[in-house]
Amino acid sequence: MYTGLSDIYGTKEYEKTPEITKDFATALVKANIRLVGLDMLNPDIEESFPIHKILLSEEVLIIENLTNLTSLVGIKNFDVFAFPMKLHAEAAPVRVIARIQ
Repeated sequence: MYTGLSDIYGTKEYEKTPEITKDFATALVKANIRLVGLDMLNPDIEESFPIHKILLSEEVLIIENLTNLTSLVGIKNFDVFAFPMKLHAEAAPVRVIARIQ
């Protein structure tokens, strides 16, 4: 999801995350989406993390804080590769690469 927030990373404005609704998260699950990538801090506004719970309970992976998504605007087909660090944790930094087909 490209919101343009990665362009202002490190500012107070960056912390004002757009809302991803529960209905939208549920629609992503129903559409059999397997990965959601965001150019923002977090898909949740609420501290109880309802969007994380909806997506992760259906094994939809979440990648946050993506950059350079402007390079993909208008590209219809591309592959995404995510290379996480091997850590024993519930989350890990990843190197994400998009390959244009």
